[in-house]
Amino acid sequence: MTEGPEWQVIWTPEGRRSLTHVPPRILPAIISFVSEKLTADPWHVSHTLNAPLDGYRSGRVGSYHVLVRIDAQKKAAYVVKAAYHADVYR
Repeated sequence: MTEGPEWQVIWTPEGRRSLTHVPPRILPAIISFVSEKLTADPWHVSHTLNAPLDGYRSGRVGSYHVLVRIDAQKKAAYVVKAAYHADVYR
C-alpha cells in the first residue's frame, strides 16, 4: 500500500493567478513539480531566499521558479507564485 503525500500543497490566489502568465508548454512541468516533488519534501526541492523575501523558498522548474512559503507545524507548502526566473522575485 502506498502512502499519501506527506505535505499538503495550498495554492494561494496569487499563485493561481501567476499560472495565467506561464506558457502552456511549461504548465505540466510546474504542476508536476508542485503535486509530486513539493508534496514529498518541500525542503529538499527548494532553497531559501534572502531579504526582502525572507521566509520564502524557491523551487526550480527549468527556467521557471516556484515561490513557496512553508509552514512546518501544519506540514503545508503555500505556492505563492510561478514565473520565469527573471520575473519571479518582483
